[in-house]
Amino acid sequence: MRYRIFLLMFSGITIALSGQSPDSLAIALTHRINSPAEMEQFYQLRKAFRSAAMDLRLQYYHKGIRSADALDQLDYRILFRRGLSEYYETLDSLNLAMEKIDEGIALATENRHTSLVTLYNDKAILFSKLSDYDPALKYYILSVEYADSFAVAPEKRFALGNISRIHRYRQEYSKAKYYTLEALKINQSLPEEEAQGSTLFDYSQLGDIYKELGKADSSLYYYQKAIALAKAIPDPKAQANNYLKVSQLHLNQHNIPGAKLYQDSSQHLGSKLDSTFSWHAIHLNEARILLTQKQYPQVEQVLKKIDPERFNFQGKKKYYTFLIEYCRQINDYHRAFDYQGTLHELIGKVEGAQRDRYMVYTEAKFNASQKGRQIQELQQAALISKASIQRQRAWIMASLISVVSILVVVFFLQRDNQRKLKFNRALQQKVAEQTLELREANEELQHFNYIISHDLKEPLRNIVSFSSLIKRKFSGNPELDEFLQIISRSGEQLHHLVRDVLEYQGVGKFPKELAVVDTGIVIEEVRHSLAKFISERNGRILHQNLPTIHTIKGPLTIIFKNLIENGLKYNHSSFPTVTLKYDSLSDRHLFQISDNGIGIEKQYFQTVFQMFKRLNARDQYPGSGLGLAICQKVTKQLNGELKIKASNLEHGTTFELSIPK
Repeated sequence: MRYRIFLLMFSGITIALSGQSPDSLAIALTHRINSPAEMEQFYQLRKAFRSAAMDLRLQYYHKGIRSADALDQLDYRILFRRGLSEYYETLDSLNLAMEKIDEGIALATENRHTSLVTLYNDKAILFSKLSDYDPALKYYILSVEYADSFAVAPEKRFALGNISRIHRYRQEYSKAKYYTLEALKINQSLPEEEAQGSTLFDYSQLGDIYKELGKADSSLYYYQKAIALAKAIPDPKAQANNYLKVSQLHLNQHNIPGAKLYQDSSQHLGSKLDSTFSWHAIHLNEARILLTQKQYPQVEQVLKKIDPERFNFQGKKKYYTFLIEYCRQINDYHRAFDYQGTLHELIGKVEGAQRDRYMVYTEAKFNASQKGRQIQELQQAALISKASIQRQRAWIMASLISVVSILVVVFFLQRDNQRKLKFNRALQQKVAEQTLELREANEELQHFNYIISHDLKEPLRNIVSFSSLIKRKFSGNPELDEFLQIISRSGEQLHHLVRDVLEYQGVGKFPKELAVVDTGIVIEEVRHSLAKFISERNGRILHQNLPTIHTIKGPLTIIFKNLIENGLKYNHSSFPTVTLKYDSLSDRHLFQISDNGIGIEKQYFQTVFQMFKRLNARDQYPGSGLGLAICQKVTKQLNGELKIKASNLEHGTTFELSIPK
């Protein structure tokens, strides 16, 4: 055993010294862990594995979980599950991250383990990343309650700070102030050296909150306390950042001398820090001061020093908002309009990423629920089958025994029937409950579709119609015409998006019965429905020997229509062409739909089938990003498979549709 521990320690030292050494990592992953001491040594390698390749990190956490479970080491069973959750979180797989946290919570609850405090805090953080703040607050509060139960003040302080952050996101600044003050009280009860960093953070947070509440004096008071504590610790980076906040506070109060004084202090202190200190926020504040003084050439010089990619999302919003205001002051409305578009695109990307993340999480949760129901149904079927076998044995025994024995069997059969009736009642109640849940879910989906189809379509039509009316009435102003054109185009784009979302939601409402379908006629119907678009694009649809098959016509029509339309749309050719070929295999129908369009890079072969995934700009190729997602969804209704067989950039793409016979 000593040899094994030494070998693990040696591999850890090797990893630390050589970074991501494949040999060192392989040594750590191949040795079996047989004791708590070896478990501890293996856990100490986590920092080295965090900088390793993603597949090795995954192997490390899985090995840790298996070994900790086998040794029944509760602390490590929870720690490795938290580590694997963090790994999935970095991949934005929040449903898998949540699953591992829930496993840890189950273990900690069963054993009333103190890690419940951090586990509930972790779960709340995941809901915050989904922008689902109500459950996030619920689990932060649970974290605080368990922190009180286990008397762990530092963890409670951390949860209170996170609750304050949620209320700041919601612009509920009075509530944010309350929880930050509660966190500050806990810090003041802890040893000074343990609480200094958290206290500094709370002072700065309170300064931010009071600034949002419009209480400049209170804000300045806490910023000054943060600066004094940063000097004492010392923490020059925090000191420079709080100087900058005081400068921004004075600037908001139109106190230009005060703003410049603290701006200079922040710059002077920042010049002494290492390269990790970000100058971009300081430069942006300097530009704001210069703009207030209308020193426009100096503003231009300072803006050249700023790299907007170094900002987070909130920083980028402030940067582009400043650029818009600056361009308006110098009467450069074209640049202001461009920056306004960039800002809207930035907000759209972030909101789109949050929406996609939440949809993936919701879909995974729904699939898990469906899987659970299937398992439950199989278990119930097994119980019924087992009961049936027992009844058959009873009848065989009944034929071999006397009349007295028959009476005994009748007695047991009666009792068995009573149990069966009781089981059936319980089963009916469970089915009724699940039916009610499904009905409520369907009603929510129908309400959502109603909102889209009625509450969104009407204002969209008004936007497009009135834009056209204004354009006709006030035509002659090129700039106004351009703006109205943008409004009209955006309204039409949103109208198409609503239409495609409704189509996606409606997939699955086709009749399930198979019918005889002439695929050649289907293609001609698609050609007729796209006639105007084909004519405008000078397009061609070529096919031969298309068969008559047994299938569901509706989904097949949707697939062909979307693939043909995409093939003609994403196409630079003078004669955009889509060609359909058919091959009959032993067990399936195989269609190949080829175009001579722009092509798709191999790395995006799977991505293009996801909802709202676009590979090209909207102004270049209009659309909602739902076409291929709809195709993929209806293909599943046909029990078929749709994939990209081949694609070459600027030479076209070939899709392959396979349908069972």
